Amino acid sequence: MVVAIVGQNRRVLLLTLMMLGSASAQIPPVAHWEMTNARYQDGKLHSSVGPDLYVSGFPKDAKLDGVGGLTLDGQGDELTLFWNERAAWPKMPKRDFTVSVNFALNSTKGVQGVVGCIFQPETGLTGWRIVTRDGKPEFTLASRGEKAANAEATIRSAATLAPNTVHSAVASYDGRQIRFYIDGKEVGQQPAEFGEIVYNGRAGVCFGGWWEGPRSYRFEGFVSQASLFDRAATPDEVVTSAAALVPKPMPNADSGPQRFTVAPYFVYPTAESVTVMWETTRSSPSKVSFGPSTQRTMEVTGNAGRLHEVELKNLAPATTYFVRVDSSLGGEKAVSEWSSFRTASLPGAPVKFAVVGDTQDQPTINRQIGDGMFAARPDFALIVGDLVGTGWLKSDWTDAFFGSMRPMLSHVPLLPVLGNHERNARLYYDHFALPEPEYYYTYQTGDVQIWVVDTEHDVSPGSVQYKWLEKELAASKAIWKIVAHHYPPYSSDLDDYGNAARGPILGGDLSVRPLTKLYDKYGVDLCFSGHIHSYERTQPLRDGKYDPSGTVYLVVGGGGGGPEQFAPTHHTFSHTVRTGHHYGMVWADRTRLEFRAYDIDRRLFDSFELRK
Repeated sequence: MVVAIVGQNRRVLLLTLMMLGSASAQIPPVAHWEMTNARYQDGKLHSSVGPDLYVSGFPKDAKLDGVGGLTLDGQGDELTLFWNERAAWPKMPKRDFTVSVNFALNSTKGVQGVVGCIFQPETGLTGWRIVTRDGKPEFTLASRGEKAANAEATIRSAATLAPNTVHSAVASYDGRQIRFYIDGKEVGQQPAEFGEIVYNGRAGVCFGGWWEGPRSYRFEGFVSQASLFDRAATPDEVVTSAAALVPKPMPNADSGPQRFTVAPYFVYPTAESVTVMWETTRSSPSKVSFGPSTQRTMEVTGNAGRLHEVELKNLAPATTYFVRVDSSLGGEKAVSEWSSFRTASLPGAPVKFAVVGDTQDQPTINRQIGDGMFAARPDFALIVGDLVGTGWLKSDWTDAFFGSMRPMLSHVPLLPVLGNHERNARLYYDHFALPEPEYYYTYQTGDVQIWVVDTEHDVSPGSVQYKWLEKELAASKAIWKIVAHHYPPYSSDLDDYGNAARGPILGGDLSVRPLTKLYDKYGVDLCFSGHIHSYERTQPLRDGKYDPSGTVYLVVGGGGGGPEQFAPTHHTFSHTVRTGHHYGMVWADRTRLEFRAYDIDRRLFDSFELRK
């Protein structure tokens, strides 16, 4: 039997009970997740049973009608079992299965992906998904059948869900039939003789979104808990996410000797402040000694924890400060070596900074790039996205990125930019203290102002970021205006943006090209981007055409990612291209801006100047 208690406003209170026919034994799920911040640790939402989920964005704790869960923002918030871990998980249901999820919609407009494990290769859809279309839920199973290369079956509910109300969706498949239940009632069944479910190699299990090739659909609302079972639920069974298990405690990370997981580094240096951050293996005090010399210091403390974040305030502009942190615990010493940084300059003073993109997960290359940038002694380093290979993986941050770029990170503050490889993972937000909302912000030093934009979020005209950027650019009085984002508006790359053999030549990312209208209108001098693992400098452009007073676009994706190649013919917008690892240096005063590009062996290969 299917059991549900329906109260006022059609809110469903799910019973924590599951029965097989007349049997009273509970059937345990192969995976169960309680969606609360209490389950979050080291970038993951830890499961009660089964694999953990990686956290993207910053889902927030919430309660709806007394039910605890997380709110998702419809843009970057997701909870995902990454595809390679999904493929390696031995209990992932291959044929008989049931998925159960409790959720609420903020709005019933449009398509919203509640949970999906689906992808669309050239041969068609594979996997499964639960979505809503204008508030009407549907379940789709797509797989390879015996009579066709690919087959697809969908059950759609005729009823529209009430917004801001917790609903239950349960879908099952037994190798012959799919069934779909909403709030404990079956809304449909359909033959689906597909045999085993085929999972595409690029599709993870994602709560809060799903993908079909280039398309992605996000979920804005509330999710409380979910389960996977390796058998199909029947109409006579009750399957709810909270059933059949006693929640297990989170693993204890505060174990072993106290040490630094990530040594101190600096983020967002203004003329008066900087944030020093570091990480330890055990929760401990946060104490910072700092001053203009190692002999003249003062102390400031922060909250205890494993990830430490302490803002140093009331500093002098364009001044070097020395810093040492102390997270000793009991009799265990954890005191760092002395680090140093330089505060930002006031208008009228020259500025020098490094820029690179796509450092990704190549620590050997990263170390050489970091050493090259540090040899020039920049005031700060701008990294234009794809800092790590996979933003969900803790080791990609602690080892491949922070662990590989010393001594630069001990002396040069960071300005990060989100790229596609960060996956908008919450670990990005954990490791960088930036102005709200953090995925976009502006920064000023000397006569230079930089605007950081996240091109993984919407940047189309009318979007939040587009309107913010236009307002900021219009109000800016900076002499030099620079915008940084991951995807390049202009690129001569061979494969990412088309060639004559494979399709139309786009010459860059059309999803971010509308931003160039703002650059033309408000006189942006430089636009830095990455994503393409090569170097390219455009002509100064206005409306996509050569104009001596236009914007120069620079692709500086020369970090650790594997180098890419250029199209065999010259684009009219392009000035200089080069394949290979590299980084850039910018120097600017009130009347002159210099840019120099260096290869991994610190050899200069391109340069230009702008004058005002």
